[in-house]
Amino acid sequence: RKRYDDQMSKYQPPDKQANRKRNKTGYNMFFSAHVLRLKQTEQGVPSERGSVARIVGSAWKQLSSEEKQYYEREADKQNGMNPVDKEEE
Repeated sequence: RKRYDDQMSKYQPPDKQANRKRNKTGYNMFFSAHVLRLKQTEQGVPSERGSVARIVGSAWKQLSSEEKQYYEREADKQNGMNPVDKEEE
């Protein structure tokens, strides 16, 4: 018990960065843009759970690498405004 108390008296908890957001990925940027496009169509966004992710995921797979690179660059731009350490992901 003495050793525990001695160690705890010296313990300094690591600093927490409150409310830090994770870096966005190109897929995250595409997801947001694609859902906005879906909302503007006549069909709208499906209400079934998981169906939106399924639709967006299949659309992402069909993109060419050049189109994916566009969204990756947009994510890098946004992450430049809110830098997050890569170690915390």
